[in-house]
This record gives sequence, C-alpha cells and structure tokens, in this order.
Amino acid sequence: DTPGLESVFKTHDETTRKFLHRADAVLLVMLATQAMTKKMADYLGTLKAYGKNVIIVLNQRDLLNEADIPALLAYVREQSRDALGYEPEVWLTSARWGLEANDGPERSEELWEKSGLQQLARHADRQLSDADRLRQKLMTPVRIVQHVLQSASAVVSGHQQSLDHYQQITENVERQLSVMK
Repeated sequence: DTPGLESVFKTHDETTRKFLHRADAVLLVMLATQAMTKKMADYLGTLKAYGKNVIIVLNQRDLLNEADIPALLAYVREQSRDALGYEPEVWLTSARWGLEANDGPERSEELWEKSGLQQLARHADRQLSDADRLRQKLMTPVRIVQHVLQSASAVVSGHQQSLDHYQQITENVERQLSVMK
C-alpha cells in the first residue's frame, strides 16, 4: 500500500513510483465519477513498462446512475487496453456501502456484496497463496522483457527503414555515376 498518485504532496508520487518494481500487483483506485483522466492513462503506460498485473478499482459506485455504468466500464476498459496492451479487470466499489454493511452488530451481507469490496477481500486471499505469489513474481520480469523487446523491435524496424532508404539512394547515385562514366 503506497500513498498514491496525483497527491498534493510531491513525495507521495515519488514514494509510489519508487515502490513499483517491488509490487506483486497494482490496484489502481480512482473515483468512478472522475475515471481515467489523461494523467491516469499516462500512468498506466508507465505500469506497462514495469510488467505489473493491474486491476482498476473505481470507487464511489454509490454516486453513479445505474444506466451510466456500462458506458463507464466500456470507456475505462478501452482506455486501459490502449495504455496497457491488455484489458485489465475493472471493479466497481463503494467504500460507503462497505462501511454501512459493517456498521452494526452483524455485517449486512447484501450490502457488503453490493459494495464490491468482497472482490478486494477475495483477491487478497488469492494473492496470499504461495503459488500465486510465486507466479506473479516470475511473471514480472517476463513482462518487463516482453516490453523491452517490443520497444527494441520498433527501434530496430525504424533503423532498418532508414538503412533501406539510404541504400536506395546509394544505389541510385552509383547508377548515375556509372552512366556518367
């Protein structure tokens, strides 16, 4: 758990960025009413370079109109896919409903389920298993290498095109010299 991004405190961003290489997974929490700002989309691109498994958590579901949810989810998934190269899981949660579910002698299971916070609890349970943690630890360097290879391939392709262009120019000049001789 890190202090997060887009904080008024510059050290929060710095602390979060320094910790990324050690994270097993990234739960990127944003307000559902302000989901996927340009800055968050850019940040997802940074996460791609680290090869992290990203889950996007949209909080404050209780403030949304139910009819708007499908469009919101489609937008967040599309923007995430563009930034990450894959479609991450997107969870809707309501911390308010989660608190209300636990505000009493017994938890209201209906409200707890509605809050979406059970997804976080289940995910934490799964992540604590040794096999899943090991798999994630092994996949992080693999994803980093995949990203580096894709970037290097793009650079090599660009250089190859430039080389081909200059080679055509050289051949043209040689043909002209041959004709002149």
